[in-house]
Amino acid sequence: MQNKLTEQNKPEEMNDLNEQTVPCATDKCRSIRLLIGGIAQGKTTYALTAYGRETPRWEDFAAWFRERLQNGGSPEEECEAFLSGGAPPPKACLAGEDKEQPLLILADEIGSGIVPMAKEERAYRERYGHYLCRLAEEAQSVERLLCGLAQKLK
Repeated sequence: MQNKLTEQNKPEEMNDLNEQTVPCATDKCRSIRLLIGGIAQGKTTYALTAYGRETPRWEDFAAWFRERLQNGGSPEEECEAFLSGGAPPPKACLAGEDKEQPLLILADEIGSGIVPMAKEERAYRERYGHYLCRLAEEAQSVERLLCGLAQKLK
């Protein structure tokens, strides 16, 4: 994945964060299908219905991302390491051993709504949003869920 976030267009809140991402060679990465949507908009139900229970999936991606940031981790690097096969799946990820099977990433859409007052919350939202853009760029497909209905974006 190529990081299109440059020093010139990086939000000011991100300057304080230690953002380091590891480029992922597409031919070596596990293919992904990204499902995005607000909380309780039917992502899990849709994933199970449309793709089946046996399809590897990573639920609550936003919660995992936030938890890794709060504990001093680098969720971008950890995700890239996993997708490229260099690290085991995080606990939140229900990924099987078959790396040929696409991985569903169920991600909350958090960019709409009220902008938080806390600098840390704004920085989290920016960092998470930028990383979702990177995942969407590399994803085999991207679908947005609203009221249980899927809209194919890619």
